[in-house]
Amino acid sequence: MPKNLRQPKISGRTRTRLYMAALVAKNLGVRRSVSGAPKNVLISLYYGGLGDTLLLTPLIAACRLRYPSARITVTMPPAYVPLYSGRPYESDAIGFDVNEWSTVEHIRDNGPYDLALVPGENRQAWLARAVGARWVRGFVGDRFRYRLPLDEAIPFPKNLEPFSDMWARLAGGPPAERYNPEHWPPPTARGVAPALPLSPYVVLHVGASSSARMWEEAKWRQLGDALQGAGLTVVLTAGPGQASLIMKIGARQSWQQYPGNLSLVGMWHLLKGAALVIAPDTGIAHLAKVTQTPVIVLFGQCDPRLYDPGAFWAGQSYRAVSIGKLACHDQDWFSKRPSPLGDLKRCMRTAEECQHGQRCMKDIEAKEVAQVAMAFIAQ
Repeated sequence: MPKNLRQPKISGRTRTRLYMAALVAKNLGVRRSVSGAPKNVLISLYYGGLGDTLLLTPLIAACRLRYPSARITVTMPPAYVPLYSGRPYESDAIGFDVNEWSTVEHIRDNGPYDLALVPGENRQAWLARAVGARWVRGFVGDRFRYRLPLDEAIPFPKNLEPFSDMWARLAGGPPAERYNPEHWPPPTARGVAPALPLSPYVVLHVGASSSARMWEEAKWRQLGDALQGAGLTVVLTAGPGQASLIMKIGARQSWQQYPGNLSLVGMWHLLKGAALVIAPDTGIAHLAKVTQTPVIVLFGQCDPRLYDPGAFWAGQSYRAVSIGKLACHDQDWFSKRPSPLGDLKRCMRTAEECQHGQRCMKDIEAKEVAQVAMAFIAQ
């Protein structure tokens, strides 16, 4: 497996506890058929980056539509919980740390759960079963030991569609209506909201979770110069620990900079006021969908079709920029399965594993991105 897809290592003790708790719950007869409207629904995200978490929004919305009186709980990495303080779609976010058993106990104490939904890898079903979920629904496929705690497996769509719409299928009913920002109140800033730049401003988010997805520093600088020349205020942002990226770009003195020192809540408020966001394929690009900020996403390794706004975010001012598929886009596995999604091909290798000089990102030209940006601003 490519290194950048390897999930955080779970301690043997935590893994054993999860499996044992799940098996005990199963053997004690916790399973039952899901009949009637569930009173407590769990959306179980075993791991997940920021983008993975935000792409669950259509599933949360679809659950609220189908089960209007149910309590909906979503597990996620603790760092993302503050984004959900406004309780989007009247849901509750609970932090889950793979190596902190106390977070499992917290999720369990919030139950019992009549229905648990596990998008992506079915190993999430072990967590759902361990916290006492009475019926666990996931997708077909995956390894046997991950399918074991499932009660129900639904098929993937016959044709490729965005992750966001795909995960919403787990609700088992009609898809939610198009996203309405009123259903996701802004998270409480509590003194962490940034001082917003003079409008109009454009956010260039230069960081990414993998160095293989990053764009060249010189091209960010060329892009920023072009945008500033068009009368826009340029704001550079990066993730925690990525301050060196902004230093290497050699930002102009007039550009406002947030070198990894903004909280996610602060980033929310910065994006909300922006005229445009430009970012690689990373979580901040998906946060722009939630804030309904026009966004341009630079794609290299991944198939952009998996991250399109889809039906839920239809109407979002969104543009994917890529050079198209290369010969090294030859990996067809998907969530630990052989891909069930037609012609899906992508590359998830690390920068160190790449044998083609990272052409998928380096061949994207700053001039092309600037032209797309100008068209967005002119709308």
